[in-house]
Amino acid sequence: MAEAKTIKATQEVPAEPQHTKDQFLGSVKYAASVDVLNALLDSEKLYTASEVDELLRDFYGKEVRD
Repeated sequence: MAEAKTIKATQEVPAEPQHTKDQFLGSVKYAASVDVLNALLDSEKLYTASEVDELLRDFYGKEVRD
């Protein structure tokens, strides 16, 4: 009899896509936060949607100071 071979399938979780500042500024999803994103994001850096969402949560979660 032939031996049964066990093959482990390794599935890599695909990396979240990264986008430029301009791509986020032109996105319908972030249209309400364009001014904030324009101030927060660096045009030389790439960001994931999760990173941008976290930046916005941090920004909008801050208390307004006098």
